Amino acid sequence: MAASVRRAFTIYELLLAFLIVGLTMLPLIGLFSAASDQAHLAADHTVTLGLSSQVAEELRVASWENRHFPDDVDREPQFGGADSIVEGRGRFFAAIEDTAQPAGRIKAGEDAGIVPELGPLYREVQNHRLTVEAKPYSAPDTGKLFDVSISFEWPDVKERVRETRFDVRLPHHMIAAMPPTSNRAEADRLIAVAFYGQNPGGTLAQLAQTRGADLEVLRALGDVSIISPALEATEEDHQKELAVREDEVKAAHGDYERARALSLLGRQLETRACMRMRVAEFLGPALATLAARFKPAALGQPPPPPEAYVEATRLIAYLPIDLDWDVCDGITAYREAMALPRQAMPMRVRNGILERGVSLAELLALTTGPDDLVLARTMLEDMVAFNDGRNPNLAAFARSELDRCRDVASLRATYEPATRLPGWNAFVQSVVPAVTAVLLSGQDPAQATSAAAPPPRSKPGSRARGNL
Repeated sequence: MAASVRRAFTIYELLLAFLIVGLTMLPLIGLFSAASDQAHLAADHTVTLGLSSQVAEELRVASWENRHFPDDVDREPQFGGADSIVEGRGRFFAAIEDTAQPAGRIKAGEDAGIVPELGPLYREVQNHRLTVEAKPYSAPDTGKLFDVSISFEWPDVKERVRETRFDVRLPHHMIAAMPPTSNRAEADRLIAVAFYGQNPGGTLAQLAQTRGADLEVLRALGDVSIISPALEATEEDHQKELAVREDEVKAAHGDYERARALSLLGRQLETRACMRMRVAEFLGPALATLAARFKPAALGQPPPPPEAYVEATRLIAYLPIDLDWDVCDGITAYREAMALPRQAMPMRVRNGILERGVSLAELLALTTGPDDLVLARTMLEDMVAFNDGRNPNLAAFARSELDRCRDVASLRATYEPATRLPGWNAFVQSVVPAVTAVLLSGQDPAQATSAAAPPPRSKPGSRARGNL
């Protein structure tokens, strides 16, 4: 049988074969490239989703545990603006590791943020920029909330700009309306309308000049006249909310439900105390001006009608008493929750309640008194005992707080936020002389003194210091 003969490929056939293979591989190479890009993009999206969740969780915890959170968001709804999240620049990632004492609380500027030493994490997010923005949102069924958008922007492997957005809603507790202090012209407009009607005939400065009035006295009196009725208007809403919380405490079945209800009640009282502190912080300078400079001639001729400012000024005398009530009731609610069995709430929740109770006890010692720290120290000692052998960081934190609370002077020197106490002190020092000066204007001194004494609240609550 004749042997078969194999024919060699020609160069043209080889070139044609390579061309066919190349044309076949080109879509596959593109497919692999696209798949690689998609994998990188998916990985980036996963990272930003995790980062966004961390920001959202921090905001949720702050809205629950930080009594000043709604105030802080109102003042700075953009949280510092767009910024990098590495090297401690972004506030949400300024500190992510508990590397500095006291252990148990991570503080920006002291504990480590996302630094090069962290290796892959730093390289992964060094070009990410974070933007967080909160906007008020209201609905009949949910009440007042914050709509918060959390956005990350970063360049992908091909230097194209990518972005993810994560939305969350947070509670926005009721606060008193404040004049727009960042816009003095708008504040003056509101005061002019309050004092001289819807068509006052000029700006507040022009009205003061034509009437021979002291502009700064008009502004101070106007701030009080706007804020005081707004503060009173919130009382009914707060009383309704407190009544709901108190009913929940009474109706609670079992230790877990009771612990939750007491914690919510304490939180509600904290929120109202925070509102009162903010009002005092704002009105301190205005009352100081009234105490030093108020007299009938300062209002010019013709002056604003007394009904535009006298009652509003008188009502401000309530605020120190009301703050004391709220702080005392809040501490009582938290201590009742802490007296429940340990299994009534998770360890993290119990520690959060302890910290909030300590914060209120510190506030009580620094504002309405008594000016000792027995309550705060008792709760901190409970925190040490509860965490000893369980959570060394929180036990160490509580011990460091005990040292900070060794006396009122030491606490006052380190109290945060720093603006609260000066604002409160300015308010307290000025409220009596300012209210007296306004009420004495053109009145019989005996009648004015009687009018200055605020009548008792219709629903005083527990408020008994003995309950603590």
